[in-house]
Amino acid sequence: MASNKLIDCLPSDLLPDNSAAIYKSLSKKSAPRFESLCKVYETLCSRLDGLPEDVSLIAYSTYDPKQLSAIHPGGLNCQVKLCESLLFIFVYTHFYKLKQMFQSLNLVLLSRNYLSAGILSRSAIEHVAFFFYFLRRIEDSTQKIIQSFKHAKRGRIDVNQWNKGISQTFYDLFSNLDKATRGSRYDWSKLHNSFDSSQLPNSVNVLTCIKELVDRSNFPIDEHYTLFSEMAHPNFGSHTMLIKTRVSVSDHLSQVVLGETTNLESSLWFFDMFSEGLDEMVKLSLVSLERGNNQLNFFKTISDLCDHNA
Repeated sequence: MASNKLIDCLPSDLLPDNSAAIYKSLSKKSAPRFESLCKVYETLCSRLDGLPEDVSLIAYSTYDPKQLSAIHPGGLNCQVKLCESLLFIFVYTHFYKLKQMFQSLNLVLLSRNYLSAGILSRSAIEHVAFFFYFLRRIEDSTQKIIQSFKHAKRGRIDVNQWNKGISQTFYDLFSNLDKATRGSRYDWSKLHNSFDSSQLPNSVNVLTCIKELVDRSNFPIDEHYTLFSEMAHPNFGSHTMLIKTRVSVSDHLSQVVLGETTNLESSLWFFDMFSEGLDEMVKLSLVSLERGNNQLNFFKTISDLCDHNA
């Protein structure tokens, strides 16, 4: 197996000269998923590294139709520009969150901090599930937009009905994007007196997002999320992340060594438990990059058409 980011993060005693040693140590269930994980992890990190250091986007401080129309004359043009702005913010926020989380995951793996690795992985599942929850609704809207323009191109439409339908589609899209980018249940006025939290839509519960992802992906990511949560909370699971070795002394006694997890035993414990969940989470992250980029390209095309016809 070729060296890559994930393998480089593993302890040297876990991967001696013959890297196949890891497969001999992991369970039959985990070894093939670990092999897959090494490959997709490298691909994901490479794509995230390819993101620019930052992006400059347009953000609107008003959603008032009259004020927006003054900026972008024409009802449809106004709706397209607003949705384009929110979409780009939503997608790039997800991209950069993933980049920062996996940069952090690399660091904690390098330091053999498997407790933090579990916490970060749990957070990544939440963000990916949240992204897919809203992405599905965004994709549904863009499909309706495509169909509307196809009908218009054929010329067999009632203009008033078409305008009403496309406006409703963009409104539904805006509502989902607004909730995706500004959803919150925290009263921000506690920190900033001038902030009116009532203007923010309620955020969606992340467990709702995870359930929908399970229903649509046919993969029990919720089971892995529950396991990662066990490692994030002060429960039995997170305690095991600090055990280096456990040696039986007698029938009723063991010697347990706690501390920084840098040895083979603790590394195998982590990857034996989490290879499957990590592999699936990384694969979902890769898909989210591809499908997110598809939506960016679509709206860039629609926006350019509006500019051309303005």
